[in-house]
Parts: sequence; structure tokens; C-alpha cells
Amino acid sequence: MSYQKRRTVDNLIKYLKKFNLRDEVSVVLANPKKREWYEVDDVILVTGEDVPIIAIEIGDAEPFDEDMVKAAEEDEADETDSVYEHSGDEEVS
Repeated sequence: MSYQKRRTVDNLIKYLKKFNLRDEVSVVLANPKKREWYEVDDVILVTGEDVPIIAIEIGDAEPFDEDMVKAAEEDEADETDSVYEHSGDEEVS
């Protein structure tokens, strides 16, 4: 799993180029401070704006499981602003 605190169109394009164009996109929406994650009901790509906008319709909050809590605690201990690959891949910036 990876995340990035600072997002740019360039970084998003570089990230997406790692995948097959026909792959489905997964979205994980979480609030680590509250230790909750949210079911994603819909993902909407908004057009006609000056910047890319991705709107996400969410469902009810669910509590983190043990693995999610551990990952949140590890992330809170590391205050850097780069992309982390939790799968063991090398860091991407």
C-alpha cells in the first residue's frame, strides 16, 4: 500500500504508469487519527475545471482492524513527506 501527502498531477501520472490501462482503480478512504475507514460508494471524475478533481462519495465509518492501527501508528512515528511503499518496494519521491 502506498500513500503520498503532497500530490501533483505529475506524481499521479508517474504512479498510474506503473499499472495496466485496463486495471480497476481502488480507493481507500481513512481517518487515521480517529482509526476509522470508510466504504467508498462512488468515485466521480469531475470535468470542466482548471485542475483535476476526483470526488468520492463515502458510506459509513468502520473501525480500523489491528493491521490498520499498526500501520497508522508507524506512519505517525515517521513525519516525512515522501511516498512510502509498505509492500517493501523502494521509496518513491
